[in-house]
Amino acid sequence: MNSGLTCRVVASDRAWIEAEEGWARIAARGARVGLFQDHAWLGAWWRAAAGAPAAPGLHTVIVSDEAGPVAIAPLVVRRDRFPARLIWMALEVSDYCDLIALPGLDAGRLWRALKPAMAASGAAIADLSQLPPDGAAAGLLRHGARAGTLALKSPYLDLAGRTWPEVEKSFSGSFRQEMRRKGRRLAKQLPWRCAEYADPARRAAAVEFVVAQKRRQFADEPAACAQLEQVFAPFARDVFMRDRIGQARVHVSALEAEADGRMIAAHLGFVDADRFYYYVPAFDPEFQADSPGQLLIYELVRRAAEERVPVFDMLRGDYAYKWRLTDAAVTLMSILEPLGILGGAYLGARAIARRVRPHRT
Repeated sequence: MNSGLTCRVVASDRAWIEAEEGWARIAARGARVGLFQDHAWLGAWWRAAAGAPAAPGLHTVIVSDEAGPVAIAPLVVRRDRFPARLIWMALEVSDYCDLIALPGLDAGRLWRALKPAMAASGAAIADLSQLPPDGAAAGLLRHGARAGTLALKSPYLDLAGRTWPEVEKSFSGSFRQEMRRKGRRLAKQLPWRCAEYADPARRAAAVEFVVAQKRRQFADEPAACAQLEQVFAPFARDVFMRDRIGQARVHVSALEAEADGRMIAAHLGFVDADRFYYYVPAFDPEFQADSPGQLLIYELVRRAAEERVPVFDMLRGDYAYKWRLTDAAVTLMSILEPLGILGGAYLGARAIARRVRPHRT
């Protein structure tokens, strides 16, 4: 291999458990392991996804030099669509997907090592989305990897150096007044408070509250409901009963009734030294007129500012309710790389079809 690097593929449950050492070794060499690339995060997803129908196949690649791991690509093969695709592990529950790589690692050298190992999966295409523009995987786009067309927005609010009054003042006057008015109106129905849960029983109740509201939301979408029950629900019951995932503290919170702790809205998220991750929210539709979900976000931004967390990250999803609070966004990139003749032919035919497809007027 002209890259001077070697690749080992992790393709079984036992190998996955043993591979945790690789995560520890690459972190010890200075690689940053993000929340969504942490072995605990990926493992929680794998334990749920492996038992679901049409489960993917493990194909995580550990790239090493003579001193140990230099990069890890947490990948799986999905064969439930044509053609078979190599995608990120935990894609459906993650917001930022990426390689784990040593700082300063030559991206061209890494790509020359990685692509044959990906092709060995038998997948026709590497479909790698949700790439932060400053991440290691995005760097491969400058060294031979082909860009995909999928681009997602991930809004965030820059809090660094600002107090909560300064942050709140940056919102429009009408929005500030609306939040106060709705907060008062909700309090007349049901006096409420914002609470963070450390108690395991309350955390478990918050997870079930979120799952129940999502179940109601997806009632008319069988595929989404099945994904919720088979993968997200067991994943959430695992992850949000922990104290930490890697460097991130698990943060479970709710708007609750002061009298009896009834949940009005809940949020499952994380906080690390760099950012507050606004991950999965839900609210009781009985109180929808008073925007309890938006009230909870407002309270969480307040707490993040008071705790001097630099960034309140709303994560992927270009939704109007996010833009009411945020002031910037990153655009997530993607790679769509053929891994053989079939993949090349498929992507070529798709490109031709898009060019000749008649425009609608």
